[in-house]
Amino acid sequence: MEPQTQEEKNDQLKKAVATSNLDQCKLLLQQGADVHTENDTPIKYAAENGDTNICELLLEYGAILNDKIIRSAAISHSETCKLLLTHYKPLGKLLNNPIIPGHMKPWIQQEQNRRAAQKLRKPQPALEI
Repeated sequence: MEPQTQEEKNDQLKKAVATSNLDQCKLLLQQGADVHTENDTPIKYAAENGDTNICELLLEYGAILNDKIIRSAAISHSETCKLLLTHYKPLGKLLNNPIIPGHMKPWIQQEQNRRAAQKLRKPQPALEI
């Protein structure tokens, strides 16, 4: 039975994420389940489970990251953590954040360096004379 109300869709999304059911997550998001339900609970579950594919899907639908979500993945899910770091905007604040495990610092620095290199490669506008 397909969920009918927004609340049912959101509840089913949380369950699908918690059980790592990628196909069900895709279907529910296509049907309008809210990726931000209960303060972005789906991305929290996916990060805690180390489910990189579901994290990527939720990010495509606009899931919002924070330090605690990154830390959830960092504890034992390095590939998921790397994916999340590539989508996290304020990387600099993570380097000095005490809740972020020390083994993450090199990944954070590497991602900062990658972003800086990308900025250098962007074409600069031509000067008008």
